[in-house]
Amino acid sequence: MLPIVRNLARVSPQNFRAIAFYITSYAAQVTSERQQRAEYSAARAQNDAAAQTTGEAVQNVDGGDQALNMGRAIYVSACAVCHEGGRQTPSSGSALNLAFVSGLTLPTPSNLMHIILDGIEPPEGEQGRRMPSFAGALTDEQVVALVRFLRTDIAKATPWRDVDGELRKVQRERERRVAQAALTR
Repeated sequence: MLPIVRNLARVSPQNFRAIAFYITSYAAQVTSERQQRAEYSAARAQNDAAAQTTGEAVQNVDGGDQALNMGRAIYVSACAVCHEGGRQTPSSGSALNLAFVSGLTLPTPSNLMHIILDGIEPPEGEQGRRMPSFAGALTDEQVVALVRFLRTDIAKATPWRDVDGELRKVQRERERRVAQAALTR
């Protein structure tokens, strides 16, 4: 998406509006149900952000689930410094409000796991969002706990199935990628 945003930044305002009009002409019709869901999602994200800034969200875990509590603790110590309620902090640059991150709503957590483990680095010489890699900093158990917490507490979505299995798949993909990179050197 970043290349699209960069390219659209160079488009004249008239052409940008024409592109927007063209794209929206293909959009599905807005129904009252869709509008209500959109308003609910936006309100939930605002409430979550407000609760996080006051510290209330930190207390909001489903009491006895140790993995969710671990995930919350990891989020608070490693992620919230940049992503807390989507607020920009001196260290965050332009960190995303996690309530709006599409990786939390995908059918599997693999994309989110890749981001957590590999981080985000813009192409060399270009500006863009950055996030450090947490590979080696987090154990498998911590990655799974963080992913479960983000999905259930931040995204307010149904938990993913077999998060441990997905992590094993992601780790195999990462190992193959490292092996291929070593062969090309």
